[in-house]
Amino acid sequence: MNKNASSPLESQTDWERLENMTDEDIDLSDMPEITPEQFAKAKPTKEFFAERGIHFDPTGPHIVTIRHEDGTTETYELPPRAKSVYIDPDVQEYFPDSTAVNNALRTLISLFPEKQPVGG
Repeated sequence: MNKNASSPLESQTDWERLENMTDEDIDLSDMPEITPEQFAKAKPTKEFFAERGIHFDPTGPHIVTIRHEDGTTETYELPPRAKSVYIDPDVQEYFPDSTAVNNALRTLISLFPEKQPVGG
């Protein structure tokens, strides 16, 4: 990030270069793959923080502070995120992205005679 950025809305990212990158273009030499043993020890973020007595609300909002080498800081408030929904692998084969899932759900919703409350 550019240390002289005056606004969180001004991106210093070369989005065109990133869009054109392939997986092979990414240098992962300083990031070894996680072993199955390490992955087995992984915990959900909420559980990880709870064990340390820290309340974690994944829906936000979140405050992010970037501390630069020159001593300056930038603080941003990230808006709350929508709830995450996890799709099982067998379903992902049919609905590989958000657009496919949302289109299927809209088709299903159109079959309801009227809006139904969540869970009922």
